[in-house]
Amino acid sequence: MKQQIKNYLIVLAAGIAIALVLAFATGYTRQKVVYVEQTYTVTKLDCLQGIAERFIIKNTGSVRRVDEFAEGIKELNYSVIGDGDVKCGETLIIGYWERR
Repeated sequence: MKQQIKNYLIVLAAGIAIALVLAFATGYTRQKVVYVEQTYTVTKLDCLQGIAERFIIKNTGSVRRVDEFAEGIKELNYSVIGDGDVKCGETLIIGYWERR
């Protein structure tokens, strides 16, 4: 019985050691994710959905749906857009997460 417990503890210690090594190794190679804000001036052919579809491609640091991304643009620019859609000439701030 004592030998069984000893073997169990050895296996447990080895597993913890491997987990720690992997955690430190992957932590140092992980890419940095930064928040970026970019301004965009609306053209006469633009709509909020189209702008979101264009800019979501730059959002490489997280996974987001287009409708969620569009809502984020609306919230970030509520003082400009309000509850409506975008209008030609408005300058929007587009925020996204970028992996570097």
